[in-house]
Amino acid sequence: MMKYQHKILFIAMLAIILSGCAGMSASTQVSSSEDIRGTIPECFHFTIQDESAREYLASADLQLMPSDRKLEVVILRELTGVSDENELSIIFDRIWKRHKKVKGIIGSRESREQNLYPLAEIYYLLSVPHSPDWQNKMAEKLYSETLRHVAPQQLSGYALHFYTLALLKNGKANAAIPYLERMGDLTEKNIYVKDLGIALGYATESREYDAASCLMAMVCENAMDGNATFPEGKMESALQAFKKAGRMDVARQALLPIVTRYPHLKEFSFAQFLKEPQKTASQELISSATSPNDAVVSNENRKENRVRVGIQIIKASRQSNYIDPALGEAGDDLKKTLSFTSFTLVSDETLSLKPGERGEFRLPNGSVGHVVPHKISSDKSRIEVRILQEGKEIFNTFVESGDGGVTIIGGPQVDSGMLLLRLTVFIVTTDVAQVDRLGSTV
Repeated sequence: MMKYQHKILFIAMLAIILSGCAGMSASTQVSSSEDIRGTIPECFHFTIQDESAREYLASADLQLMPSDRKLEVVILRELTGVSDENELSIIFDRIWKRHKKVKGIIGSRESREQNLYPLAEIYYLLSVPHSPDWQNKMAEKLYSETLRHVAPQQLSGYALHFYTLALLKNGKANAAIPYLERMGDLTEKNIYVKDLGIALGYATESREYDAASCLMAMVCENAMDGNATFPEGKMESALQAFKKAGRMDVARQALLPIVTRYPHLKEFSFAQFLKEPQKTASQELISSATSPNDAVVSNENRKENRVRVGIQIIKASRQSNYIDPALGEAGDDLKKTLSFTSFTLVSDETLSLKPGERGEFRLPNGSVGHVVPHKISSDKSRIEVRILQEGKEIFNTFVESGDGGVTIIGGPQVDSGMLLLRLTVFIVTTDVAQVDRLGSTV
């Protein structure tokens, strides 16, 4: 978490040096193509609502613009006419048929790199829920081959705005964090905090708890520093999701230092979720009597072993030779080890668990997975993995792993391939006294 705090401080200082102010003015007006790429005058929405932006787009003279800016204005004009999110795929169809340059951009990596702004907005159009399968494949190709390598500083304005929203819609909240940080330099603080609240909703919905905890920290820091409206309901809903998933330790680690720094946050109802549950008298008696040695060990010296389990769900098939770049070296290892030729990363999340604590993940076919560590020593762990379908257990196994160990589990058949679970286990020793001290600050 300290890493994140330092990064935010650096970005804030850089913004002050370059612009001479701590944030954009609430009265930002869009009156040129520079403004379309310079500022973000509104919060996340499936269309463009800002009146000044709509007026500019309606009156802009395309003949005076370079080709990439011209195409961006064409796309954004189409977005001003959307009244329902499901219309986005229809808009893409219309642009695809009317503008030959779109086909050229999508078909050539070199053209994509020269047209990043319209490409980011095309990716958004392709990210509508329930879009045709060919559009989903095209979106993933654009992302994996080009957009995932684009640095946040390479985008701004509405291109940054819609690309970040597309990442969130596609269940890529972890990938969206750097772009959300970049947005903080380009929009008014109250709008930005609303965006962070919306992003938090997407992250918790897709069970990306590390990203969600980071977003909650960003909400708190920006709301306090910028005197913006605090999205208390969204924070409380997120923490309820953390509690239900057994991930409150992740939330506490991210938020307790910020609550200490901004005591005013304790007045909000979400802060009540951060309190450590009190032990009953019988629990205290049991814990103090587990062994003669335990009774005399002070809390200052007590350690707790946990595991961080990285869970990658991968679709494997023999229909092509595609290796998803997001898998990195793991993709090559899978190809050498298994009799499949294609591996695509479906989801990637990390669970932090102590013995007996249950973590949960979901498979694309609707099944639910449970991960429960049973034994964790300093160098070895024994973890139960269960798969349930409609509440009925269909798979159960135990995985024994050393620190950093990787286990591949073959999952259910899907389409022409199979789902694989790739589990990476890291053993983490926690200083209990430090956790207790943090809990006492709330």
